[in-house]
Formats: sequence, C-alpha cells, structure tokens
Amino acid sequence: MTKKSSLLLIVGCLAIHHQLTAGVFSKETHKHVVSVIEQYLDFKNVASEGPMTLSAQNADGSWPDVEYNDHDDRNRGAWRSMLHLTRYRILCCAYHLTKKQEYLDGAQKALRYWYETMPYSPNWWYNEIGAPRSLGPATILIMKSLSQKDLQGAAKVLSAAKIQKTGQNKIWLSEGVMMRAYIEGDETLLRTARDSIVSEITICNGRGGLHPDWDYYNSFQHDCQYGLCYEGIQPDWSYHLHGAQLQWGNYGLAYAQVMSWIVLLFDGTPFALLPEQRHIIENYLVKGVSQNIWKGMFDMNASGREIYRGSQRNKAQVILQALQRLGLQKDETTGPRYYPYSDFAIYRGNNWYASLRMQSSRTLGMENTNAENMRGRYAADGALLVRQDGDEYEDVAAAWNWHHVPGVTCPDDGKPIYGWDFPKSGRHNLTDKVFGDISGEYMGCAMELNREGLKARKAWFFYPDGIVCLGSGISFHAEKPNTSMPEIVTGVEQCHIKGNVTNKKQLIEHRGISYVSLDGDFQTAPYPHTGEWEAIHPGNFKGTSTIDLLDISISHGTSPHNAHYAYVIAPRHYGNEVRIISNTTAIQSVAIAGQTITIDWDKCSVTFSAQ
Repeated sequence: MTKKSSLLLIVGCLAIHHQLTAGVFSKETHKHVVSVIEQYLDFKNVASEGPMTLSAQNADGSWPDVEYNDHDDRNRGAWRSMLHLTRYRILCCAYHLTKKQEYLDGAQKALRYWYETMPYSPNWWYNEIGAPRSLGPATILIMKSLSQKDLQGAAKVLSAAKIQKTGQNKIWLSEGVMMRAYIEGDETLLRTARDSIVSEITICNGRGGLHPDWDYYNSFQHDCQYGLCYEGIQPDWSYHLHGAQLQWGNYGLAYAQVMSWIVLLFDGTPFALLPEQRHIIENYLVKGVSQNIWKGMFDMNASGREIYRGSQRNKAQVILQALQRLGLQKDETTGPRYYPYSDFAIYRGNNWYASLRMQSSRTLGMENTNAENMRGRYAADGALLVRQDGDEYEDVAAAWNWHHVPGVTCPDDGKPIYGWDFPKSGRHNLTDKVFGDISGEYMGCAMELNREGLKARKAWFFYPDGIVCLGSGISFHAEKPNTSMPEIVTGVEQCHIKGNVTNKKQLIEHRGISYVSLDGDFQTAPYPHTGEWEAIHPGNFKGTSTIDLLDISISHGTSPHNAHYAYVIAPRHYGNEVRIISNTTAIQSVAIAGQTITIDWDKCSVTFSAQ
C-alpha cells in the first residue's frame, strides 16, 4: 500500500500552533491551514487535471471506470476504489484554484457519493486510514464552501479513524481523528489526537517477540498502559511493527516522514518537542533508517513486504527529504553497523555497501500480508545483498528466483514459492542463536538456521575489502515422509548483469566484484529470468518482467548431512588475504589481513584478535 505525506498531521498541528495568537478555529488559523494543504497537495499541478476529471464524471458524482465494489483480496495492498477519492481531490484543487462553480459542484457530488455509499475494502487500513487521509485534506481545502450536511458527511468518513493500535498505525489513526476534530470544531479532541501522536516519540523498552495471530494488538495495548512498549523505535534505532519485525522500509519510513514534519511544526511554540524527543527523531533518521540508502537507492533487504516496482528509488527520496527538512546530513561513515534488536547488519565500505538480514526466535522475518511479498518466504534467512553502483537489485523482485536469495540456504524444489499464512508455527526460525559483534573495521555475524527440517550454522565476516561467508552442519530431513526431496541450495548472488561476466567455476568476476569459492564450484543459471509482478505486489503492477541476472548458487544435494560452504565476496580487490581456520558447527573462524575473527557457537560469541 502507498503511504504518502502526513497531511492530516500537518493540518492539525498547525491548528494547535496558531491557537496561541488567533484561536484554534479562527480565520487566521484556517488561512495557514489552507496554505499548508496547497503546498503538500501540490494543488496547482493537481488542478490541471480538473477539466478531464470533471468531463468524465457521472451525474451522481461517480466515475464509470472506478471499481466501487473492489473486494478482491488480491488488491488488499492497492484498493481500486480509492481512485474516486483521488479524483475528488483533483476537483477540490481545481475549484480552489479557479473558483469555478462547476468544479465545486463536481466535488460536492463526488463527496456525497462517497459518504452516502461508503465503499469498503477487505483491508481495514483503507477504511480506517487510507480513505480518511485522502478525503480529509481536500475537504478542508474547500470546507468554507461546503454545506453543513456535506461537512457532516466528511466527518462520517473520518470517524472510521479512532485512536488505537500501536506505532505508525496509531499515528495515522490519530491523524484521522485530528482532521475530524478540525472540521467539527472540537478543540478537546484536537488536543487529544495531537498528544496521541507525540506519545509515539519514544524508544521501546520491551521486546515483543513472536505473536500467534492478529489479536496481538490487544495485548500490546494492554502492556502499553503499564509502560511497556514493543513496537516503534528500538534501542538500536531500528523500527518494529507487527511484532518484533524490522519495518524500516514501510511503517518505519512513514514514521520518519511524519515526525520530520512534526518537529518543524511544533518548533517555537509551547507545544515544541522536548530536546530528548527531537534527539530521538534525529538519531532514528541518521543512525537508523537512512543507513539503508546507497547511491540514491533504498535497500531491498530493509524494504519489508513493499517491494513494488520503483520502490527502492521512491523510498530513498522520502528519507532524504525528511533529513533535509531537519537540516540533517546522511552519515556516510565507512565501517560496520549491527542492529541486534532486528538481527540486521550493514557494512559501508569505501566503494561498496552490504546488508545482512537474519531472523531468530526473537524476531519475525519477512511478512506476507495483503497479497504483498508472496515469494519472500526465506528472504530473512541470512540474505546478503552487496552493492557498488546502487542499482544491482533494482526491480528484480518479479524475476528473481526466490530459492536463490543471495546468502540464504533453503530448499529448492524448482517450483515458485507462494504466499503463506502469517505468522504460523514452522514459518520462522526456531532458534535464538543469531548474534553479531564489531571491532573497529571488522564485524562478525552468525545465524543458526532451524526451519522446516533444514539446519545449518552460517557465519559472515566483514572486513574493509569484502565479506567471508561460511556455512557448516547443513542437514535436511523432510518433515513429511515419502515426499520428493528438494535440492538444498545456498544463494550467492542474483543481480542485474552489467558488462562482462568472467566465470571460472570457483572464481566469478562481474561489475568489479570477485566471487571466490574456497570450497567447491559455484553454479550459475541462464541469464534471462522472467516473472510476473502480480505474484509480488498485484495492486502495483500486473505485467511481466524479464531481466538478465547473474544467478550464482551452491548446491548441497537433496539429502545433505553436515554439508558446508566457504566463499568470499570482494567488492574491491581480492588478493588471497583470507585463510579459513575452522568451519565446523562448534567454531567458525577466519584470518583476514592481520585480524582473526572467531565465532564460538557454544558461547554465542564473536571474538577479534590480531595475528
């Protein structure tokens, strides 16, 4: 689903700001509110579509090409009925710009059609958040020209939003309440909604872990009443929602966008954020979510279920704009970063970037919700994405072989992966042995894999010139007897081909990166990969994508027992500087350029020592 700028929040906050000199609902306040809506709706450009939009409108205020009864679960992430509210916004902007009565008439009819028929989505988000956030700003733009009946109708739509839930969902819902309060002239409700939003500027002090079903909201809200916080900003500056699940690229992205505005809007007023609250927002932006941007592209590993076409560029722009609003600079410091609350790691080299997404019994991996991310079943089982140019994985989701996610060891039965119920027993990692540590320019990360009959101990050693990847104890036993045995594979790379590829079985060179096997031969797949976007994010795009991909993997056979692998990814120059000391289920250790890094599985520790 698309979550744009926080217009409801802005309007409500400005209303509070201007009450100090002119009253909450004065003409002066409304003038400022309208000026903000003009800017953030980009109303002049939107208004240019007014003539075409008006000419296509039916007499009853609807449009013939809008699907008003879109109850298709496949469109839960992109509800088609929302097109009506998009056109309502166009007519509101056109009237505000031109003051032509025909645009006001069209907007009134569109508004009445919506609040009288009340289209509904099978996805609660659109009913309680999406529709209110789309309808509210446009209505306030022209509210002085609307009848009391129409204002009540708009408030009816906005009343679907109630202050509840946690994290970014709570903020969005509070926005809807704030908008309704402004339209109805309810100052008490306006203040309540504002305080609800500000309450989410905090660092969580609890660990939510896994949850059995969607009823987890109730227990989280109960705990929050007693001072426990599970979702939102974590102590390591990652962001969780839907349990202990990394959500930097969707809910956490929206949080950064919203809160970057609230900091500015409250500055200089009695409602200004406390210094420690502003510090939280700035640290989250600089030390957390913006770390996923490399050369204008947001990390696919951190995007969660929102991996629609164009998402990596769009998400990066949202975060860069949030930084700019607060006068902050993205931290380009080289070296490692480890996020223990989310089982996630980042390494920023001089000319390269890598991220590692793991999951343990403490965290949830990749969710599959609203028909989004239908293939990403194993995408948090040690996914290692390495970038130099930034576009290595741009829009690869439809064409990817999701059994060969780089870094991941998983079964490959040769069939497409389809969605699964989220979350259910067996769909996540069953061990808490996932850990990492840093010493200077070096980082060691480890993930024990125990999932659906597959076990392995995987280790990654990051250093300034590359990454050493080790696997040991790879064993598979089918959970269902007498079934065909899939091949167990470890993905190494799967990126856009750019330029020449040199393939010497144990040494593959591409884009200036060397992939060096220290234990057997690599396998490569034919370059063209084809897939359907409908299997990834059906509401965004339903076309086919064919891409030439460098698909490197390692085969462990159909019934591996204590299988292993060892390879190096060197984005700079590989000069045989790596020596494997041990690659067993007890100790995984390497010597790299004067430094020894050791992972001790019994102690769950990473140690560093000079050679």
